[in-house]
Amino acid sequence: MGAPNWRPRFKYYHWSLSLAGAFLCFFIMFASCWYYALIACALTGTIYKYVEWKGAKQEWGDGLRGLALTTAQYSLMKVEDKDPHPKNWRPQLLILVDGKYSKEMIDLRSLNLLNLAGQLKAGKGLAITVAFVRCPATRGMHAENRKKAEEIKERVQQDMTQARLRGFGKALLYTETQIEGAVSALYQSIGIGGLRPNTVFLNFPRMGENQDQHTEQMIFAEQLCCGAQNDNCMVVVKGITDFPRPNDRLRGYLDIWWIVQDGGILMLIAYLLQQHKVWKGCKMRVYVISQTEEQNEEIKHALQRHIYMLRIDANVFIVNMIDPDSVDDDAVQKTLNMEQRTRTLLKKNLSNLSNGGMLNGGFLSDDSGRVTPQTRNSANNTLTVPGQQQIRQSIIETSFIQKTFEGMDNQDTLNSS
Repeated sequence: MGAPNWRPRFKYYHWSLSLAGAFLCFFIMFASCWYYALIACALTGTIYKYVEWKGAKQEWGDGLRGLALTTAQYSLMKVEDKDPHPKNWRPQLLILVDGKYSKEMIDLRSLNLLNLAGQLKAGKGLAITVAFVRCPATRGMHAENRKKAEEIKERVQQDMTQARLRGFGKALLYTETQIEGAVSALYQSIGIGGLRPNTVFLNFPRMGENQDQHTEQMIFAEQLCCGAQNDNCMVVVKGITDFPRPNDRLRGYLDIWWIVQDGGILMLIAYLLQQHKVWKGCKMRVYVISQTEEQNEEIKHALQRHIYMLRIDANVFIVNMIDPDSVDDDAVQKTLNMEQRTRTLLKKNLSNLSNGGMLNGGFLSDDSGRVTPQTRNSANNTLTVPGQQQIRQSIIETSFIQKTFEGMDNQDTLNSS
């Protein structure tokens, strides 16, 4: 395999001579007594597997590693370093998470982002998780900071394993003045050859005025802008604090709100999720917003034809918008009062929570300054969220719609969900 530590003393060594010698040995063994030869081969294989299972330390076996490296290098050289045809496009993920990891605490948003990526990839394709680790400007690449980054990298790898996401974990050190350069360098240098991420997953930042939240917002803005400039597909996840685990099995619907110029990424994400065993029992529904009722049938048939050409099984629903000026003032006022009452109850519940530990701003709201700590149970590697059973945020959005899902038997559909 060309390993530099392979230096045989035999002057006339060549791999073909070794192969010929191996064939000659096997020939003599089976020619002498074939059943003893089979027993010897079986015994040798059993001993090898036992040593491999017990994890004994050894300095031999570099041949298999060299073969794997040679195969990987050959495969990478065969992959063309250019954009694939749109029909062959597949997401190769770069997951960006906050570096506030420790052995006891973890941001629940980051863990659920890994769960989403794992269920989206189902163990296939490229997945690289990068944790941004902030260090003091005066110390930079100090040995203590490098040790911290290595610990965070191991924590990321463990969480990827827990989320059943096969890939690579990295930790990126940066200082306050290096945010722009660190993010830009990451996008330009990540990957090798044609094996590079084309889709970026990142969490929406917590909104607040303190220094940590301000830094999180700056990093998010830089990640978003640099990713768009690098022609990556950007997937921003907001409030992902309640996401199914790999062992869950769901029944229900995957709802897609159709965006004309999204490049089909929403449909592709929903389809890939549906291939995972967690979402296998869910059906897909596509919602389309129409400005006028006259175009309903035309839009519906066109989208159904498009979905059929994509070979995706999904139901199409039309949502008709109306002029907000024609909405009854009482209905608007009732909706606003309901939203205000919900926010008041949420703030009252938040006052009962205590601060401290690793914070998860997304659990309550990405717009809230108050946060909830998550505690990692080192015994069983599980997470505990204080107050999670008592507090569930209700999100009410104001929309003025009329004759929703025109022409469909939607009452049963909505009730079944």
